[in-house]
Amino acid sequence: MFYFFFESRNSKDDPVVIWLTGGPGCGSELALFYENGPFHIGNNLSLIWNDYGWDQVTSNFHVSFFLYGDNVSLVVQS
Repeated sequence: MFYFFFESRNSKDDPVVIWLTGGPGCGSELALFYENGPFHIGNNLSLIWNDYGWDQVTSNFHVSFFLYGDNVSLVVQS
């Protein structure tokens, strides 16, 4: 398991959101860097501050799960 945790920008009393994006090929990093995380990835692969990130009102815990598949050799390859 791999995760990112970003504490709320404003208050220690803000709630914690656990983000569990599901589906093949759609890890929580996609939401983290392109939707609701504190940073976006710029064209030159630099981090750009997200003024609308959810970390303004919550602490965010983005979790990535293990990969799995029916064909074990494909999992071992990756």
